[in-house]
Amino acid sequence: MAVHEFGIVQRLMDTVRRKAEESGVERVKRIRVVLGKLAEVSAESLNFAYTSLAPHDKMFSEAELDIDERDAAVRCKACGAETAIAEPVATCPRCGGGPLEVTRGRELFVDFFEGE
Repeated sequence: MAVHEFGIVQRLMDTVRRKAEESGVERVKRIRVVLGKLAEVSAESLNFAYTSLAPHDKMFSEAELDIDERDAAVRCKACGAETAIAEPVATCPRCGGGPLEVTRGRELFVDFFEGE
């Protein structure tokens, strides 16, 4: 695993910390992260990084990380079809043409958090 995932998780935790402090939350109990399947990071590696970092931070030491993996989709500029995909593709699954535009699947953000 690369250090990249630790940096991503640290930025997610920093975002939650800032919002939690603004809301008077002292301890985060749950974080929901939306992760697109083309986000170039896996749910497993995010979870590993989080479980490595969170126990050492009082605000997150008891917080559960919930990762909502989202499917990916592309839109063909030739035929206009929008198609769900499981992995990157070079040509339109419907017409075999292109170019393609990714319309879903690159997401990586904090959806919400819960705390007290």
